[in-house]
Amino acid sequence: LKVAKSTQEWTDQLLVLQRTYGLGILDQSAALYEALSAQIVTAAEAQGFLADGSKLAITAVSSLADSTKILAALMNAYSLNADQASAISSTLFAAVDRGTFRLEDLGNSFARANVLAAQLGLTYQEVAGSIALLSRQGLDAESSSTLLLNVFNGLIKPTEKLNEFFKELGLNNAETALKTLGYVGVMKLLAQEVEKGNSRLSDMAGFFDDIRGLVGAAGLTKSFEQLGDDIAYVSNATEVYNKAFEEQ
Repeated sequence: LKVAKSTQEWTDQLLVLQRTYGLGILDQSAALYEALSAQIVTAAEAQGFLADGSKLAITAVSSLADSTKILAALMNAYSLNADQASAISSTLFAAVDRGTFRLEDLGNSFARANVLAAQLGLTYQEVAGSIALLSRQGLDAESSSTLLLNVFNGLIKPTEKLNEFFKELGLNNAETALKTLGYVGVMKLLAQEVEKGNSRLSDMAGFFDDIRGLVGAAGLTKSFEQLGDDIAYVSNATEVYNKAFEEQ
């Protein structure tokens, strides 16, 4: 691995981070190596990225390895730069704060859900808010992420009935609906449609082929007003995040 700094310069920077955040230098070295290997940061950006990861680990009571891994996954999914790691961190902390899971519980399904969300033009804040909501309904983070992953799959490859539903509203298809109404708006539409029937799940079955997507969409539409609140909370969490860090 070729980097633009000497071993001594890296050591000096890691020691500065250790004194600032109190995390082990071996943990920082491992996180640094992974970040550079994954090419999510440049050598010049590495110290700032590790600082953001350290702050998130401390505030969310997690490990540096977990915090930097999740940050890297979101940066890759949305092609974000290292200077956005702080904003991502505040959203992740807020999702943990709002939900019923720990940061390290956000695994591969969470990362894949964000990849699909990016394809749909959604934001990581919308994903994080959705996970927080689903977790409060009694699901763990992995199950919530898997359900959301399948909801997004259902929107990327919509059933004939779902496309017909959107066409009747003059929205052509699921993609147009998302661009026109936004994610929360689409969930609200589905909720209103389901309310016309006697059974939420049986009506939703016509919109989503995969049972996991079906259950996930049912959970989101049942509480779409809370969904909007959760997304707003995780999208504007910088002050809450900084206060929580200062209190550690």
